[in-house]
Amino acid sequence: MKKLIINAALCLLCLHVVNAQSGVKATSGSQIICKGNPHIVLNDMSWDNEGSFEASNSFLHFIGAKEGTASIADASFNTYHHLSVNRLNDALILDSDIDLEGNYYFLDGLLNLNNQTLTFLNEEGYMMNENESAHAVGPVGGQAIAGKLLTFPEKENVGNLGAIITAGGDLSYTEIRRGHGLYFTPGGHSISRWYIINSAMGMNVPTSIRLHYLEHELNGLNENHLQVWNSNDYGLSWDMVEVVNRNTHENWVEIFGEGLSGLFTISNPAGDFSPEGDAYATTPEVEIGKLNAYPNPLVDQLQVVLEVEKEGNLQLQWLDAMGRIIKMADVNALSGKNIYSFDLSTFAAGTYFLTIVGEAYLPIRIVKM
Repeated sequence: MKKLIINAALCLLCLHVVNAQSGVKATSGSQIICKGNPHIVLNDMSWDNEGSFEASNSFLHFIGAKEGTASIADASFNTYHHLSVNRLNDALILDSDIDLEGNYYFLDGLLNLNNQTLTFLNEEGYMMNENESAHAVGPVGGQAIAGKLLTFPEKENVGNLGAIITAGGDLSYTEIRRGHGLYFTPGGHSISRWYIINSAMGMNVPTSIRLHYLEHELNGLNENHLQVWNSNDYGLSWDMVEVVNRNTHENWVEIFGEGLSGLFTISNPAGDFSPEGDAYATTPEVEIGKLNAYPNPLVDQLQVVLEVEKEGNLQLQWLDAMGRIIKMADVNALSGKNIYSFDLSTFAAGTYFLTIVGEAYLPIRIVKM
């Protein structure tokens, strides 16, 4: 067994833990033991651990400016203490789920969640110094998770993930999941951020939740129109939760109620598809609610039912859960009901959204088996 013991000192790792030409790679059977609170600094290097890692109070720092050279992966489900990134506008990429006992520090650059999960194991673990220039992103999804025992919480920001909770009673253990990606609600597409909030208690406890977001996550939505939507079936159906307060300078909206739980995202009110800077949308020429699809969930074939008032050429568009265009199709729609058949066998299993480009039809959520 290869064993490396790192004492409490500042270490610039160019080690042969197994291989360090482009980073540190510890193969299966290797053992890395940290003593005290060593600072392990990786300058334009990756961390790939398949062995055993004893974190103690260590810091793992990712620094540098060479694009695409910093990533972290752990195939052995080890727990880390503190992580930090100072990448001069580049990103640290998660190539596996990572568990932290301590904090994640943003100094500069991004954290690309890369459809992975960053979990804060301790109640005092936080996402530190996140801001408009240094923050988490999820081009293909990803989430951060934190939890805490909340008894009469007053502006409690669990994990510093941006969901600030005040309650007039005992919520007991409360878990916050903050994800990156968009949903389609009755008000159209959401911002590129969502929250899942679950409390062990609190069904009858009056609670206010302030949901924060960043400017780059707005996706063109007008901040003065933002509305909160809540789902308890993972986005299959949505209920609007009235915004009782908002701050467009500090980037948050606030809701109030009893038993607030489930999935939350921020979008427009129903029927309001107006972009940034416009007034509320007027009644669209095309009536909303005349687009449907079946079977849903589907295996290969999808039947799309489209009803229009007058003949015209339209473009159907399928998007994935991140809002990326997966498929487009031009159709000629006759006045009345039209039925089209599409082969989606090449689609990977997952959730997709069907919409019509440039029209005010509500998107259809489709599940591919």
